[in-house]
Amino acid sequence: MIWEPWSRVDETGLARYVSVEAAKSIAMPPFPLDLEPTPANRLAVLRGLYEHLLSLQIQYALEEYHPSVVLQNVRAPSEAASDHQGTCLDLAALFCGLCLRCELLPVLIVLEGHALAAVFLGHGLRQWDGQRPGRALFDAGPLTDPAALREMIGQGLLAAIECTGFARSRRLEEHPSAEFPETLDRHDGVMTFESAQEAGRKQLDGSRKFGFALDIAVAHYGWRITPLPAAPLYASFRAAAGNVRSHILIRQFEATIKDKTEDFVGRRKLVQRIDECLADRKAPSGYVVLRGEPGTGKTALMAHLVRQRAYLHHFNIFNQRIRTAREFLENVCAQVILRYELDQPTLPPAAGKSSGPMVALLEAAVKRANGATIIVVVDALDESEEGASKEGANRLLLPESLPDNVFFLVTTREQVEYRLVVKNRHDLSFHAPEFKDQNEEDIRAYIEQFLARNAEPMQAAMARWHVGAAEFTRVVSERSTGNFMYLIHVLKDIRDRKITKESLDRIEELPEGLVEYYARHWRMMGNLDRRRFEKYYEPVVCILAAVRQPVELSYVRELTHLDTARLKEVIEEWRQFLRVDQMPNGTPVYSIYHSSFREFLLDKVGIDRYKDMIRDNALSKVPGL
Repeated sequence: MIWEPWSRVDETGLARYVSVEAAKSIAMPPFPLDLEPTPANRLAVLRGLYEHLLSLQIQYALEEYHPSVVLQNVRAPSEAASDHQGTCLDLAALFCGLCLRCELLPVLIVLEGHALAAVFLGHGLRQWDGQRPGRALFDAGPLTDPAALREMIGQGLLAAIECTGFARSRRLEEHPSAEFPETLDRHDGVMTFESAQEAGRKQLDGSRKFGFALDIAVAHYGWRITPLPAAPLYASFRAAAGNVRSHILIRQFEATIKDKTEDFVGRRKLVQRIDECLADRKAPSGYVVLRGEPGTGKTALMAHLVRQRAYLHHFNIFNQRIRTAREFLENVCAQVILRYELDQPTLPPAAGKSSGPMVALLEAAVKRANGATIIVVVDALDESEEGASKEGANRLLLPESLPDNVFFLVTTREQVEYRLVVKNRHDLSFHAPEFKDQNEEDIRAYIEQFLARNAEPMQAAMARWHVGAAEFTRVVSERSTGNFMYLIHVLKDIRDRKITKESLDRIEELPEGLVEYYARHWRMMGNLDRRRFEKYYEPVVCILAAVRQPVELSYVRELTHLDTARLKEVIEEWRQFLRVDQMPNGTPVYSIYHSSFREFLLDKVGIDRYKDMIRDNALSKVPGL
C-alpha cells in the first residue's frame, strides 16, 4: 500500500486520503469547466467523471485483511488505476479527489461496512466557505445525522453517487438484495450513472447504520486536514533528480520514523488536541508547542504523525549531531521544493543562514497546495544548538511569523530553557491533567500489546511471580510513572530473563521510574562481575556517552585499547541502550540510544574523565602538540 492505513477512530483524518494531487495520476479527458455554474451543468460534469471511470475497467475488491480491527488500508488513486481494483472506500475517495480537481464540492460518506460519495450541486469549490446550503452542517466536525443530506438530495441540491457502480463486480450483480443497493440494477457488472445516483440515494434511506460524512473542502481548508501526497514520502525524495534532495537527511529520518513507530500506541486525545489547535480559525498560521519529559514519547508521536500524515519534518538527534540551524533550514527548504514541485533546481542562496528563504518557499508552496494547510514537524527543539539564540534569535532560527496556512508543530522538554518567541502559539503538555487518563490507558495498551507479541516467555515469567496478566499490567504501569522508555527497557528485560524471580522476589519491587531503572541496571551489571564491568563495560559505554556522536568501533578501540572481539561483546551486552546506524559505505557506527540514559551517566555516574580521554586523544593528533 502506498499510504499508511486509516484508523477508524480518526474520523476527520479520513479526509487526508482524498487528494487533488493524487487524483492527478488519473488520466482524464478535458471537461468544460467554463460552463455556467448551474446544478445541471455540475451534474453533467459529474456524469463525465463517472463515465470516464467506467472506461478504466476497475474491478470492485473486498477490503484486504488487516490484523488491527481499527485500521483499514486505503489505496491511492494511482494504485487503484494501475491495479484496476478498489474497495468501496478506495473508490469513494478516488471519486471525491477527482471532484475536487474539477472544482466540485464532494462529501465522503461512511456507513456501517460501506462508503460512497455525494456532491453539492448548488455551489462549486470556490464557494466552499460561503453562505451555501449544507455548509453549516460541518461547523462542529463530521456530520453524524443523514437527515439533512436526504433532504438536500430530495431538493436537487445534492447528488449521492454509489461509487462501486463504476467498478465491475459479477459477485454483486449475481446476488441482488434490496438491503444492499450496490447490488441492484447492475448490467455486465456495472451501473449506469443514473443507477449509481439512485443507489446512492437508497444507501442513505436504507437499513445500514450511518457513520459519518465529511465535507472534503471544509476538512481540507477549514479544519486544516492536510491531504496525503501522491507518492510515498521517502520514495519521492529518493527519486528526485538534482542536488536538492542531498539536503534531506533521508537515511537518518527514515530510520528514526521506522524505529519510533514500530510499537506505537494511542495518544488519541493528544492528537485530537493538536488537531484542534491546528484548526483554530482565529490563527491563520502559527506554532503548536508540545512539551514532555524524556521518555514520554514525544519523538514517537511526531514520527507517527509524519508516517500517517506525511508532514514535512525535521528531527533534531543529539547523538547523531543533527542539531544545527543550517541542517534544519536546508532540510525543510529541500522538502518544500520537492513536495510541492517548486521550480527551484537548487536551494536558494543563503538557505542555511537565515529563515527568509524558507519562508519564501513556504509562501510559494501554499499557492501550489490548493488552499490546504502545510504542517512542519520540528522534533526535540531543546536538543538543537543554542548558538543562534545567544544573538537574540530563536533556536534553529525559527521565524517569528509564518505565512498564512503554515503551522509548525514543535516538541521540547518540560522546563528546559529554550528561546522561541513567536506569534500565534499554542502550548500543550504531555503531563496536562486532561491527558492523564489517556496516558494511563496507552501505557496499559502498550503492556498488553507486548504480552500478546511475546506470549510464551512473558506467561512463564508471570507464572514464576504468581501473577496474572491483569495484575502484571497494573504493577508495571504504576512503576513506569507514565514513561514509555521505562516500558521498553523493563519489558524486554523480563522477556529476556535479565529481570527474574531470582533477582526480584516480587513484581512490586520493580524500580520506580526511568532513573531508578537505569541506576538498578548499572549496579546489577557492576555486581555481576566487578572486574569485567570496570575494565570493559564502563569505559565503552561512558565513551559512547561522552563522544556524543555515532562512532566506529575502531575509534573506541583507539581510546580503550580493547580488541575488536571484546568490544563486540560489550556492544552485544549493552545493545538495548545503544543505537546502531550505518555510514553511507555500510560501516556500522554506535551511539547511546536515548538522551535520558546519557544524562543518567552524566549526572549519576560521571563521565568527565572519559571526556578528558577524548580531548587528549584529539590533541595528540595535532602536529606540534
